[in-house]
Amino acid sequence: MLNKPPGFILPDNPGLTARALLGPLIADAPIGLALVDGDFRYVFINETQAGFDQLPVPDHLGKTVEEVVGSVVWQQMVPFFQQALSGDLLRSQEVSGAPPNQPDSLRHYLISYYPVRSDRRTVTGVGIVVSDITERKQSEALLAGQNRILEAIAADLPLAETLTALALLIEEQIPTSCSVVLLGDDTGSRLRLAAAPSLPEMFVRQIWGDVTPGEQAVTSGIAAWRKETVVTPHIAADPGWSEHCAEALSHGLLACWASPILGEDQQVLGTFAVFLRETRSPVPRERGLVDAAVHTARIAIERDREQARRRQLLRDMLGSLTEGRLLLCLTEEDLPGPLQPDDHEAMMLTEEALRGFRWKVSETAQAVEMPLERRFDRETAGGAASMNSVGPAGGGVGWVYADQAQGLVQVWVSDQGSGIAEESLHRATLER
Repeated sequence: MLNKPPGFILPDNPGLTARALLGPLIADAPIGLALVDGDFRYVFINETQAGFDQLPVPDHLGKTVEEVVGSVVWQQMVPFFQQALSGDLLRSQEVSGAPPNQPDSLRHYLISYYPVRSDRRTVTGVGIVVSDITERKQSEALLAGQNRILEAIAADLPLAETLTALALLIEEQIPTSCSVVLLGDDTGSRLRLAAAPSLPEMFVRQIWGDVTPGEQAVTSGIAAWRKETVVTPHIAADPGWSEHCAEALSHGLLACWASPILGEDQQVLGTFAVFLRETRSPVPRERGLVDAAVHTARIAIERDREQARRRQLLRDMLGSLTEGRLLLCLTEEDLPGPLQPDDHEAMMLTEEALRGFRWKVSETAQAVEMPLERRFDRETAGGAASMNSVGPAGGGVGWVYADQAQGLVQVWVSDQGSGIAEESLHRATLER
């Protein structure tokens, strides 16, 4: 045994050997260390690596790596072990997987593999140095997810889609959890379901279809009432869940916590709840994740409400200017049904065809004996919509529908654009 190998300066203590120093140095290292033989069986492992594997040190020794980590993770590792056994050094290779005894706990590791020699030439095993990078990978995924959601908010995607994406992001960050987002009405006195992507629709509507905030409500209702986070570590023992306890337990929901989504004026905009499949309270990291989700949800909800106010203002202004003859349609739900079947003759809209399309609108309006003022409204709306389709919307198709008996004309324009800025909206349909 070498008492003073290269790289060691031993204290002036005859009883202190290099082995005595190496023991605690390796055992207490904050990184995983292990040595396997030529058959990839463990001959040494430190406590940190054993903790990564969720298996005591003695239960590793003599077993193959595949027996310990499972076949899915082993298939990722085996090429690197083989290269190291042939004499190569491989640094910082990423491996992802779950310990066999915790299949729902996805972990990420950065592993370096190096050959271990009995002499200068003969490789007898492979050493590995392992760092747990799970938190880093989770942070990267969280940041990417938050950026996608903020982009969705900026693009004015439907609020339900944004809140569903936010709920799924939290579920990715907290394994085996389920998220439920509720929206408050204009007064905050009622809550309705907005997103619960991982639970059956009938179940969630039964519990969260219509919630009245109060001290006797389920967790989300209490959080909205108190305007603070409420934790229910054991649903089966909580009085507020007495009515729906059996349903919750049947879906494996054992604990939950909910945070209110509050506007700048402290009005309740909604709630964000997370359900767990074990009886416990959230850890600090989980609370922080939901706090961030609540902040993002607040941005999305307030923007959606502001956009709704602006759309209503546009409708009111247009209706007032045209004495109710012109109705601004901003969603598919706003549009009336066409007067004639969908196979009615269409006109491809190009820059050269714009004049002809406007003339067709005018001719059709005259044919049904429409008053001049109403005819002008249709020409204006049809001309603006067709010009927009040819310009910023990338081309489109136009239809002119008529009902001779009722003296009605509809002008429809379908374009290829993904959306139009509100200040440029000209899509309209006319009432009688």
